[in-house]
Amino acid sequence: MEQGVFEGDIVLLRFKFMTFFDLNPKYDPVRINQLYEQAKWSILLDEFDHTEEEATLFASLQLQATLQRDSPEPEGPVKDDVDMMLDELEQNLDAAALGRRSDLMQVPELADYLKYMKPKKLAAFKGFKRAFFSFRDLYLSYYQSSNDIHQPPLGHFSLKGCEVSPDVSVSQGKYHIKLLVPTAEGMTDFVLKCDTLQQRVADAHASVRQLSSTEAKLQYIRAWQALPEHGMHYFIVRFRNGRKADLIGVAINRLVKMNMDNGESLKTWRFANMKKWHVNWEIRHLKVRHEIIA
Repeated sequence: MEQGVFEGDIVLLRFKFMTFFDLNPKYDPVRINQLYEQAKWSILLDEFDHTEEEATLFASLQLQATLQRDSPEPEGPVKDDVDMMLDELEQNLDAAALGRRSDLMQVPELADYLKYMKPKKLAAFKGFKRAFFSFRDLYLSYYQSSNDIHQPPLGHFSLKGCEVSPDVSVSQGKYHIKLLVPTAEGMTDFVLKCDTLQQRVADAHASVRQLSSTEAKLQYIRAWQALPEHGMHYFIVRFRNGRKADLIGVAINRLVKMNMDNGESLKTWRFANMKKWHVNWEIRHLKVRHEIIA
C-alpha cells in the first residue's frame, strides 16, 4: 500500500544490481528465468550496445530456450562442485562432442537451399536463382527442389581442385561464396549466396541445440554479463572546478567519464587502481584517489 500497489495489480520486477553469483540450473530455475527475461528485453530494446556476432548468439540461445520450453529438464545424479567444474572444463575443450562421435555408417551429406549465379552468364541467369544443394563425397549437386533429390541434378561437379574464397560484407549484408571450378573449358566461376540473417542464426543455433531451456537461458545471461556496458549505472555529476555537468558511468570494476551527447567513453578509472575513497553525504561530495599509471 505504501508503494501504491494494490491487490490484483501486476508488478514487474527487475534486478537493480547486475552482479549475480552462484547461478545453478538445478537450484535457481526461477531466478535464472527472471534474469533471462530481463536480459532478453534489454537486448531487444537496444539498452546495451552489441555486435552483430553477439546479436546472432543471443538469437540462437533465445531460439533454443523457446524450442525447449515445453520439454522436461533432464534429471541427472547430484554432482558436487568438483564434478560441475570438470563438466564445464570438458565442455570448454569440446570433449563432449568428441566423446559422442561414433563410427560412420554412411557418407556424410550437407544439404540446404541456396542461391547461385554464374557471373559469366548474367544475361541468361539475370541474377541469383534458388536451388536445393547437396554436398556429398567431394561432389556438389543442385536440384530444382528437395523433392528432386533422387532425380538427375541441374548441375553436378567435383570440388576437388576448386578454388574457394568468401565474399563477405557485413555492412552490406552480403554473404557469398565464390567457386572457381575446373572444367574442360578452363576455370568456371560459380557464386553461392547464403541467406543472411536466418542462415547465421541457424549456424549459431547448431552449436547450442543440445542445451536444455534452463541451460540456454543461463548461457544467455552469461553472454549478457560479458557485454562491455553490462551493469553500468549512470549519474549526472559535476567535477571539482568543472563548469558544466558531466555524465559518469559506474560499473562493477570501474568509473567511466562519458560524453553526454553520444555516450562515448572519455576516461576510465579502474577500481583496482583506487587508493582510497570518501563520501560526504551532507554536501553530497565523493572523493576518489587513484594511482597514476605511467
